[in-house]
Amino acid sequence: NPAVDFVEIIGPASSDAQLRVFNSLGQLQYFENTITSPFIHSIENLTPGLYGIQWVNGAALISNKLVVLR
Repeated sequence: NPAVDFVEIIGPASSDAQLRVFNSLGQLQYFENTITSPFIHSIENLTPGLYGIQWVNGAALISNKLVVLR
């Protein structure tokens, strides 16, 4: 972090999960259902700024921040 082209997200091992990315206003910008760790994602569609990332696996929720630069 910060990221320019791609971001690698590492969650709990061997788990199917959901990935959610929110902008600084709390608006959902990206959603992926049933992903496994590690997950590599292109961020070319995200504008520069601060984002919140949520990795959701059942009742578990892991949150982090992502800074996108260009």
